[in-house]
Amino acid sequence: MESMSTTRHGAAILSSALIVPLVLHLLTLEEAPPSRRLILGVLSARDHFKEREAIRQTWGSALQRLSDVEMKFVLGDHDCPIHPADRTSAYGCEMWDLNQVLEYKFLRTRKNALTKWHQSSCPLVSAQFAIADKGSLMGHEEHRVRRAEEWRQHLANLQLKVEEEGRRHQDLLKLPHLDVYTNLPHKVMSFLSWTAYRQNGSYVMKVDDDTFVNVSLLNALAEVEEEEEHVWWSLFHHHRSVPTYGKWADLTYPSLTYPTFPAGAGYLMTRSLVRAVVDAQHHLAAHGGEDVSLGIWVSSSACQGIVSGGDLKADRGLKSLRSVL
Repeated sequence: MESMSTTRHGAAILSSALIVPLVLHLLTLEEAPPSRRLILGVLSARDHFKEREAIRQTWGSALQRLSDVEMKFVLGDHDCPIHPADRTSAYGCEMWDLNQVLEYKFLRTRKNALTKWHQSSCPLVSAQFAIADKGSLMGHEEHRVRRAEEWRQHLANLQLKVEEEGRRHQDLLKLPHLDVYTNLPHKVMSFLSWTAYRQNGSYVMKVDDDTFVNVSLLNALAEVEEEEEHVWWSLFHHHRSVPTYGKWADLTYPSLTYPTFPAGAGYLMTRSLVRAVVDAQHHLAAHGGEDVSLGIWVSSSACQGIVSGGDLKADRGLKSLRSVL
């Protein structure tokens, strides 16, 4: 009897030792996400409070009334610590070095080849630049420390406002990226990854925070359409030239023209197409804007059913969002 009691007592201890950690583990597991017909992400800069509030008060309000639709504002989780006046570009986060005033231009000398400008590139053209007002330039440099401190305080206040907005509305998706324009392709890929493996939606849509969505037409579209393999909707651009300077300069894409890509204002994708892109992300690179990048990613990774001859066919896989945006 004593042996049996000891055995039972040991079994109870062993059972507790196994069950308690198991229960704690199960409690820490995330619940399966609810099934959604549509997950919509609004790409927004961290300081675009007015734009987000305008959406909440207009078409976002109508969208949120649909029970099987979820909307998130997609933000980076931190800002550029460099004051805008001290950056090399308004679109990135690189410190401007006073000793690097000149910008090298690139020339396309033959198909699929880029080369840095040099004297022999344009033998009939020469130019010489001089700084007209060195005093202003030196004054700008002298106030860099003061601007940096002001910007640090500004970012601290901005962080508090974003946190308060998130607590109040519960509709912010903050992704681990520096929130600057040149990082938009990375934000989009992270958003697509989040929808593919952290959510359960039949369709995924991305819009900008200056886009107005016709919710009734979008809702009708998602209800009528049957979920097909690898389909997306947008206002598409075909055979656009690759820019080599300006805001969307792309010096790495090897062709003279881009594959078909969607309008940045908005696009809608089936879950299967999103997963095809996300699963290939480690082999994909960012090019130019996020809309161009997505066109390249789709043509590179999700070729079955929508890609023919290296480009997207207008009658297979591509559908219009005209009147919805």
